[in-house]
Amino acid sequence: MKKLLSVLLSVIMAISVMIIPATVSAKETKKVPNTYVATYDDILNFSKGTITTDFWGPFAYYKNSGNKYITLDKYDTPYGYEGILGYYVRGDKVYYCIKKEIFNDYLYQIKTVDLNGKNKKVLYKVKESKISNVLLLGGYGSGAIFYEKTYNKKVNKFCYTVKLFRNNKLTTLFKVYSDNLININVFNGKIYYQNKAYNLANGKKTTFTAKEIYVTKNYMYYINKNNNLKSLDKKDVRRIVAKNVYNYYNSNNGSSVIYSKLNSKKEEVFYKRTGTDKEYKLCAISDIYKATNTSYTGKKHYWINNALFYNNKVYFNISLDGSYYIVNVKTRGSKPSVFFKTTNKDYYIDMYMFGNKLEYRECDPNSYIIDD
Repeated sequence: MKKLLSVLLSVIMAISVMIIPATVSAKETKKVPNTYVATYDDILNFSKGTITTDFWGPFAYYKNSGNKYITLDKYDTPYGYEGILGYYVRGDKVYYCIKKEIFNDYLYQIKTVDLNGKNKKVLYKVKESKISNVLLLGGYGSGAIFYEKTYNKKVNKFCYTVKLFRNNKLTTLFKVYSDNLININVFNGKIYYQNKAYNLANGKKTTFTAKEIYVTKNYMYYINKNNNLKSLDKKDVRRIVAKNVYNYYNSNNGSSVIYSKLNSKKEEVFYKRTGTDKEYKLCAISDIYKATNTSYTGKKHYWINNALFYNNKVYFNISLDGSYYIVNVKTRGSKPSVFFKTTNKDYYIDMYMFGNKLEYRECDPNSYIIDD
């Protein structure tokens, strides 16, 4: 009998040992909601296609398989007062903020729509008569993060109230008082603003010092107080990309990044680096002047609108002394070549990626003038 009790006790203890780890494992594998970064660009390329929004609309989705598009939403912008104020893709849904005129007022709506153009849903709405502006910042799981901008007479500043609408509940996360809050970013479970980081999981704030922040799909790049360009990935791994950086220009949503430094002559020199690979000098601004047969005086009379990776080259969309060019250079450095120049000196160039192709067009600035 004692032997039987001993065997039964051993079996019970063995079962207990097997059950306990399963319970602990379930707690440990509790998932943290994904974070989604809103974009304000006219074009968003992603794995399932391309989303476009421009000055006159529509808000549309192009499938990878062809040039036909699906209208996601419509708005009328004869004077530029209506439009999309931030959007992002989560699975098969698009989250977006749209501003539309309604009964002598403007209505801001945070909405979702399926990529097939169906199942539109309004998550949140507010009239402009009650606030100054609304901007979609990103997403946290199924929730949308945005701010409402109002003017506070007591402190003589704008108040940016950051809110989260999730699970049919509206939560105020925090408020920021500023004359102009232009650098607020969502990345990997945190909201970065004014040298602070707000943790969406626990509501805690920590110090995060950065002069400029640039968020891509997989990395957050920032320039710190020492002018070092650093990267932060989704595993919270930080690394120094380059020191003594003058400007950040672009990343390809991965670890490749374009930036610049100033040489001993104080002229801008462009570089490219991928991950922990070596740093490659692309060219100097004086080289671009030579390639375009433009006189270089050493003074800054140029403006770089954007820089894009395409087919092992970097394409610069640049204005030199009032003339507009697209100039390319190999990703490991070479003499720059003129790829395109506007036929009309008064026109500028719009350059962008549409799917996996580089697209560009000449634009008449007079066609975009807004009559106040």
